[in-house]
Amino acid sequence: MAKVSDYTDAPLNPTGYLFMAVQTGTDSNGNPTYTTFRIEPDRVGAQGPVGPQGLPGPTGPAGTGAPGPAGATGATGATGATGATGATGATGAQGPAGSYTSSALVYAGSVALDFSSSANFHTITLAGAITFTTTNLPTAPDVKEKVIVITGDGSDRVVTLPATWNPVGDAIDSALLTFTVPAGTVCVLSATALGNTDADVIVAAGIPA
Repeated sequence: MAKVSDYTDAPLNPTGYLFMAVQTGTDSNGNPTYTTFRIEPDRVGAQGPVGPQGLPGPTGPAGTGAPGPAGATGATGATGATGATGATGATGAQGPAGSYTSSALVYAGSVALDFSSSANFHTITLAGAITFTTTNLPTAPDVKEKVIVITGDGSDRVVTLPATWNPVGDAIDSALLTFTVPAGTVCVLSATALGNTDADVIVAAGIPA
């Protein structure tokens, strides 16, 4: 085998060479003969640039882990505005007329008959002349009535009614709307108000025989 120094182009300190003996024939005795070849290694060039990045791979399958805990409940919202008030319902039918209730009137020279009072039956004992007036007469079509039992004392007593009342009955002076209750007798007076003025009142009075 040849030595490296036999190759005149070999450097003094060769590195990276490969020597290979290759059979090239036989000698006179039939033995194989070899020729040595120097084989230089492949020379690696500079690294080329990095190629472009490939496309993203497909999305992997969904995970099989357990769901996370539920979030906290949010705060309660503000209260809404109050709705509008509904319309007033229809007025119900008028109930039946109530029964008579009574009260005793205190004698005075002038006594007002209150037509809004729940009592519509009155008694009074005279101790002198008396004049009746009115308050709170009803508004039509309402109708209110007063019944008054007048008891005379030991003397004849004059009763005077409002000047525009409408009298019926023989005991009343239709011109003056006055009448006399004899001593020790009883007179029954009924006044019916059909409206809110004295002119809307009808009155009748009678002295029992």
